[in-house]
Amino acid sequence: MAENVFEAVKQSVSTREAAAFYGIEVKRNGMACCPFHDDKNPSMNVDQRFHCFGCGEDGDVIDFTAKLFNISPKEAAEKLAQDFGLIYDSQAPPRRRYVRQKTEAQKFREDRQRCYRVLSDYYYLLKKWEADRSPRTPEEEPHPRFVEAIQKKAYVEYLLDLFLYESEEEQKAWIAEHTAEITHLERRLKIMAENKPTNRERLREITDGIEQGIKELFESEKYMRYLSVMSRFHRYSVNNTMLIYMQKPDATLVAGYNKWKDQFERHVKKGEHGITIIAPTPYKKKIEEQKLDPDTKAPILDKDGKIVTEEKEIEIPMFRPVKVFDVSQTDGKPLPELASSLSGNVPNYEAFMEALRRSAPVPITFEAMAADTDGYFSADHQKIAIRQGMSEVQTVSATVHEIAHSKLHDPKKYEMLPSWKVVQESEGGTKHDFKLDFATEKEAEQFASDMDWRYVDENQFEWRLAVEEDATAEKQAIKNRHTEEVEALYSAFQNVNHFKEC
Repeated sequence: MAENVFEAVKQSVSTREAAAFYGIEVKRNGMACCPFHDDKNPSMNVDQRFHCFGCGEDGDVIDFTAKLFNISPKEAAEKLAQDFGLIYDSQAPPRRRYVRQKTEAQKFREDRQRCYRVLSDYYYLLKKWEADRSPRTPEEEPHPRFVEAIQKKAYVEYLLDLFLYESEEEQKAWIAEHTAEITHLERRLKIMAENKPTNRERLREITDGIEQGIKELFESEKYMRYLSVMSRFHRYSVNNTMLIYMQKPDATLVAGYNKWKDQFERHVKKGEHGITIIAPTPYKKKIEEQKLDPDTKAPILDKDGKIVTEEKEIEIPMFRPVKVFDVSQTDGKPLPELASSLSGNVPNYEAFMEALRRSAPVPITFEAMAADTDGYFSADHQKIAIRQGMSEVQTVSATVHEIAHSKLHDPKKYEMLPSWKVVQESEGGTKHDFKLDFATEKEAEQFASDMDWRYVDENQFEWRLAVEEDATAEKQAIKNRHTEEVEALYSAFQNVNHFKEC
């Protein structure tokens, strides 16, 4: 007979599992931003239970879920049971658990399977180290993990054969003698598997993805989709707009988990994955700084001739990846909807339209069209056509849209010469720019070769110089493209008004 719902939930689901399931990001150390108060820095510890050091909220997984969704403890327990697929019976009394004793044969089979699994994982890791970390030149000092691979691979291969072909007696004897070693090796492999990237490494991975996306943007249709995303998220940085475009091009309105819940009375749907963007998380630090004379800017000395210092608080810029969700990923209170067609008048409409004509790369005409079409750009006839009879606001909106479309067909104007850079690269995945602005890949490779730089850090990760293409120029080209189009329109509008006043 199944357990009652409270027992089933408490025995099967931890608060940490529930928090992650309901869209709250829990860090490796078990800390998370508390959803029960305005928490900018993680102050809630989440494990089997939860406790917030900021607001004092505390409890088990049922308390957490009840407060998160503002429901009763019983409703919270039933929701958890449903979401995690638990079977329960509210009338069932607590049952006594019986543990069947394992036979010697069963224990041996489990021990043998465990040893073979651990040794097999270790063997393939050694093969990877041997291939990835071998010296590149005869003079290069071998990496410690390459040395370990050379020393241990053959012996581990022999042990795997022992568990495949030798007698049970030999296998039992080896297991009994080396249980502690297997436990230590298993723990070491687990630590390496759980060694998640640091915040800096995650940021680097994200920015690398942004750069790769930028390289693909100057294809017409992709750039058109990007313009569409940028028009919906004009308050976001270029990097975050690119991240939204890469992960969910159809996004229309995004916000964090808590913002949807607290400000819009909506909740994230079950199973939805967040959109990663980069959020500023600066912190303040006190430093000792030389006190300077306001006139000469020279350091001020005390009576003993020593430089006078003063304590100063500075703000260190930092960023971290955060998750946001599009409105389509949420349910709850409806949001106000915009009308599909725009109405109303535009101040200085004639002057504005004349400015648009002057900034457009092709002629603009007005034609009769179907009601579901506001306008189009024809590459064959090199013209922009706008539907007659629309409101001034709708006409201006359609004209601006088609001008942007027409300018996509002059990609050579914005082509950038490739640029290369040398970076310091750790085998752990971290990268730092070392030297920029090489005209060719060959020049960058020659510079890196002449430097002959190598370093092994305290984590036994090796650092080398590597060469890669620099996407900074492409990123600047996108900014220039938007800026140039806006400036051209503004200049044309100013000229029209100037001639009207003359």
